[in-house]
Amino acid sequence: MINFLSIDTSHQLVITYYNGINFIKVDKPAVVDGTNIILEELSQLNINYETLSFIVFINGPGSFTGLRIGCSVVQALSFRHNIKVLQVSSLMLKACSLCLANDIKNIKIQVPALNNEYYYAEFSLKYGVFIEIKKPMLLSQKDGDSITSDFSPNDFYKNAIMILASNLKATFSYVDDIKIDYIKGPNIN
Repeated sequence: MINFLSIDTSHQLVITYYNGINFIKVDKPAVVDGTNIILEELSQLNINYETLSFIVFINGPGSFTGLRIGCSVVQALSFRHNIKVLQVSSLMLKACSLCLANDIKNIKIQVPALNNEYYYAEFSLKYGVFIEIKKPMLLSQKDGDSITSDFSPNDFYKNAIMILASNLKATFSYVDDIKIDYIKGPNIN
């Protein structure tokens, strides 16, 4: 049985916990108080860390400060409990969720960044395998053909993580290899 914890601080705080039976999702508007609020939310979930198969770290793109905070919590949990980490792009997770929710196979997705810019990527779901067609990039204007998303449909979030976990087995890592995917564009120094 697969049990996982997911921490996403790329745009807001989203913590998900699946214990093999129940799927719990906590959404907060933003990571205001950093590490303290994440640890407070985790303590309320009564997580048995010994039974976790892995922790999912949503490694961006997104708010650099939020990603650093989320990364530090994931690193601490991974180190403390010797749990593998699956690093997933926020764009990939949202795209996979939307593909499952809308029964589509190919998707162009963009999420708002700063200064009227957008994080953009293209993905495809074929034969249960989710692949990146176009690497994430920063666009200076909206792409009219893309789905603009700042959420993941709740009913498909767990299934998207399961698909990505099975597709990305080789990308599981431990605490020293966790990285933030921060896209720099023309207006970001």
